[in-house]
Amino acid sequence: MSKKLFTLVVLAALALTLVPTAVAAPPPQAEGKVYTIQKDDWLSKLADKEYGDVLAYPAIAYYNNLQAETDKSLAFIENPDLIEVGWSIYLPSTQEAQDYMTKAAAEVTSSTAGLTQIGGQLNILGWEGYDDPAVFQPFYDATGVVANSTYIGNNDEVISKYKAGGPGIYDLGDINSRYLKPMIQQGMLMPLDESKLPNLKDIMPAFKELNFGRGDDGKLYAVPAYFGFSTLCYRADLVPEPKDWNFWQEDVYKGKYAVTGNPLASMYIWGMVLGKGQDASKWTQDDLAEIKAYGMAMWKDAATTAASLGEQTDLLVRGDAVVTTDCFEFVANEARKQGVDVRSILPSGKVKPWVDVYFIFNGAQNVDAGHAWINYAISPQAMAQLAKNLGTAVSSNPSYTLMDAELVKLLGYGTLNQAIMSAEFNVLPNPDAQPPLVTIDDLYKAFDEIKASVQ
Repeated sequence: MSKKLFTLVVLAALALTLVPTAVAAPPPQAEGKVYTIQKDDWLSKLADKEYGDVLAYPAIAYYNNLQAETDKSLAFIENPDLIEVGWSIYLPSTQEAQDYMTKAAAEVTSSTAGLTQIGGQLNILGWEGYDDPAVFQPFYDATGVVANSTYIGNNDEVISKYKAGGPGIYDLGDINSRYLKPMIQQGMLMPLDESKLPNLKDIMPAFKELNFGRGDDGKLYAVPAYFGFSTLCYRADLVPEPKDWNFWQEDVYKGKYAVTGNPLASMYIWGMVLGKGQDASKWTQDDLAEIKAYGMAMWKDAATTAASLGEQTDLLVRGDAVVTTDCFEFVANEARKQGVDVRSILPSGKVKPWVDVYFIFNGAQNVDAGHAWINYAISPQAMAQLAKNLGTAVSSNPSYTLMDAELVKLLGYGTLNQAIMSAEFNVLPNPDAQPPLVTIDDLYKAFDEIKASVQ
């Protein structure tokens, strides 16, 4: 699996603690009770408190709504992610919650259920690991599909390779969601047939509310699969925890941190810090000048650059850098395996999210196989396996019931929907942007000038 793939890891920063600790299970609740929703409550938080399991929140909604049919003093929960302070709700007993979860687990069918022979070749273009052979072999056995994967080193290669080969060379792909809008506008993506994607029903509610993956025409062009947030990683035994993204301006860090060589990731972080937002289609040349000046100042005082997560890990372990930017929990985990106290934190203030999506190319030769493959990929079983292998959050809600409790906590499951709803996602400049708006070439040119300024 490529090191680049592991850059898709971070959501531990949204959990209540970065390193899970042993916590005593709450005493069993023999009988149900009425509870009044307080500020900062959410159902998964209550489930964790009452039953020791954040995933038991559907049981609360289910039994509450049963009671609400006859008890009009109870609020009816239409959406488990939308509850209001002051509501009276019914919290089921521990046994009721356990019974519900046991029944729900039993209803999760096999990931290969309903698959039929399709056959043919399926040409895939994207990140290594998102097509993990160990995960997808049951699909290939059941359908007779033969997959041919071409791996990328960065997201831009998806577009360049597609354009170089032309329609019909690739069937299926995956990419960062910021590329969706221009790809749809350029006719590179095929609208998906939602009737062939029954596992869409299990996608996290926040993605549905945001109409994620849909074009301006309302059609679905891509399915969210993996997501996270960029963090800072630091040597906790050498320096204090950075307070925010402007940490590099403090003397304790100057000349001791590493910057990332990823152009767009850097530009979006700097734009976020400067209050420019994550929608680069709205950035002006003046905005870009400010972002470039900020980047030049940051690069000037950096100790070195890190081109990959592996390099970030090595730099932190050796002590050649005490902080790395655009980092992910994977780096901290790898460093701790080597006995070095490295931690991954989400700085205060706004966050830079990422979402990687699956899609079918316009001109695909095996459309049926493409739909069946995506539906299998977002099944609870496949998503649970992929989350474990990649160490990243996934979009299938019921997949978390199939994961180890430690992984569920590490991924910060209890806060995922809220985090998605409150995030501002990256948007690329419009392909036909005219001054004073910036183009994608302007961003790359500015980043090259930043690098050149310190050479």
